Amino acid sequence: MYRVLIHGITNSIGGTESVIMNYYRKLNGSKIHFDFLCNQKTAFEKEIVKNGSKIYYLTSKSHHPVQYTKKINNFFRTYGKKYDCIWANESGLANIDYLKLAKKYGIKRRIIQSHTTSNLYTGWSKSIKTFLHEKHKNEITNYATDFWAVSKEAGRWLYPKRISSQVQIIKNGIDVNSFAFDVQKRKEIRKKYNFDNNYVIGLVGRLSPEKNQIFMLDVMKKLTTPNVKMVVVGDGPDKEKIIEKARQLNISDKVLLVGIQHNMQAWYSSFDCYVLPSYFEGLSVSGLEAQANGLPILVSNGAKPKDLKVNNNFYSLGLKQSIEEWCQQIEFIKENENRLDKETIIKNFDNVGLNLDEGYKKIGHLLLN
Repeated sequence: MYRVLIHGITNSIGGTESVIMNYYRKLNGSKIHFDFLCNQKTAFEKEIVKNGSKIYYLTSKSHHPVQYTKKINNFFRTYGKKYDCIWANESGLANIDYLKLAKKYGIKRRIIQSHTTSNLYTGWSKSIKTFLHEKHKNEITNYATDFWAVSKEAGRWLYPKRISSQVQIIKNGIDVNSFAFDVQKRKEIRKKYNFDNNYVIGLVGRLSPEKNQIFMLDVMKKLTTPNVKMVVVGDGPDKEKIIEKARQLNISDKVLLVGIQHNMQAWYSSFDCYVLPSYFEGLSVSGLEAQANGLPILVSNGAKPKDLKVNNNFYSLGLKQSIEEWCQQIEFIKENENRLDKETIIKNFDNVGLNLDEGYKKIGHLLLN
């Protein structure tokens, strides 16, 4: 049994978490066993424990640095020898203590995987974390043994240029069947939330500055198409800002925040169009899930449309383009685009190598060889 310790799961159900859990469900078994190292309670705790894996919780370094240092050292001193590999899924390198201690206490394989293409740091400590990220970027080869990324851009963000040839690109494949359109689930959601007579624009993701959901409020304000609603799935630090701006624009009746949801097949099925206005993405999992559902999709150029595009009912605009242009594009999609059928979708995902089967087979091979 090859024992792997995963780091990088948070308390949200974001893209990184979804990808990790998809691979976990496919690979955890007779040849590979996964456990998790977390800084906060994970939304997937019940599933992970039910499947026989352990979750080790550490104290937050930013909130309790002394207690954190004691706990993380004690953890690796006690449990490090149990693991053949640590797999760290990261968006930045401000903190690489887990890789340093994994090396110190004898975990021979130390994989780091990049999941984004830019700086996610915010708040008063942003400048400090940015400095540490750049410092550790130059040192990362001293501690990690394997370097993975969801795209070439994500690799360039996290790793020094000198090791670019060593970076394994592992795209965020998804289980297409799990997100296929379901007419009955669509009816249930739309009836429950009184969407029956609406054109529903969906957004899914952490409510945070880089995801830029707040931009879509200005678009909603200027849309002239009647009976349009915007549904936002997710939670995060921008929640109150979104609620307040919707109130200020007098469009609160057109915007619904439904929080974190687990039945995402049903929610995608309830939408008529999907929009991703992010400033930047690695390879958006929600964008792939929406396409697996067959939805027409409009993304910002920051969402890497060349990498993300799977289906033909896919459009992109720059965030510097006017609100009016975004409105016109959504109105065009409403009048001219429909969902694609399942057979076409599966063929498209297979053609671009973004079906989950490709990714999990590659990771399984890399771990065991």
